[in-house]
Amino acid sequence: GGERKSYTVDLEQPWLFDYPVSLGARLYNTEREYTYYTKKYRGGNVRLRYPLIEELRHSIIYAYTDVVGYEDIDISYRDVLSQEDIDGYAISSITNILSRDTTNDYFRPTRGSDAAISLEYAGLGGDYHFTRVTARYAQFFPLYGDKLALMLKFRWGTINPSHGDELPEDELFTLGGLNSIRGFKYDEIGPRDSAGNVIGGHRMFVNNIELTFPFWEVPGLYGVLFFDQGNAYDERIDLSNLKRSYGGGIRWVTPMGPLRLEYGKVIDPEEFESDSRWDFSIGTFF
Repeated sequence: GGERKSYTVDLEQPWLFDYPVSLGARLYNTEREYTYYTKKYRGGNVRLRYPLIEELRHSIIYAYTDVVGYEDIDISYRDVLSQEDIDGYAISSITNILSRDTTNDYFRPTRGSDAAISLEYAGLGGDYHFTRVTARYAQFFPLYGDKLALMLKFRWGTINPSHGDELPEDELFTLGGLNSIRGFKYDEIGPRDSAGNVIGGHRMFVNNIELTFPFWEVPGLYGVLFFDQGNAYDERIDLSNLKRSYGGGIRWVTPMGPLRLEYGKVIDPEEFESDSRWDFSIGTFF
């Protein structure tokens, strides 16, 4: 398989000058090996987050990404790439996010909701100009006290170039993996080019349904059953064309951080798609 090397430094002050204002910054350097080429990119962001009313918060983020260029390009794939991809490019953007979280627990919510809408504009310098809008909404329902809990989650996104620009593949929507549609490989879902490679789409829709419950009566350990569906599209969203999967797993809140192990089974996979997959992660939950 491919390889990825990434170095990241991230600092955040969650309580600035004794006010509930968060100020953070991130720097990163990444090298990723794809099937037909190797890509290097670096960049960072500066972000400010503060409360508006009640649980409603506003975030503003400035981000800059410098794609150094593609290396080790397979000769059979070179004609598929644009000259900008080969030479490298830069993206400079600013994002505004409105979010509201009324859930009762950060790691395992059993009641409340989590919603956000984001508007990103790229064109403050850089080589590409586009507008991206994304939204998410998750609602949690307690079914048996706080032992059984149901989650319904929806995500939607659209990206539109301006000034007649094309869009680099990395900015388009792709799905698959532990945080979107489980059972598929990461970035396996989306429109494909003539060679069968996923290049991403201008629109996306995802719906996740989860049932969580205590597991073995171990503190912080619980099980999950899920059903996922969604897709990425070239043009308009077509709800009659959805990739679907189901499965289960366990999640454990430990002193090292949250652990997550889940198995997804794809419903009616295509010949070129995964039929099932185990995934493991250490970090924030879904």
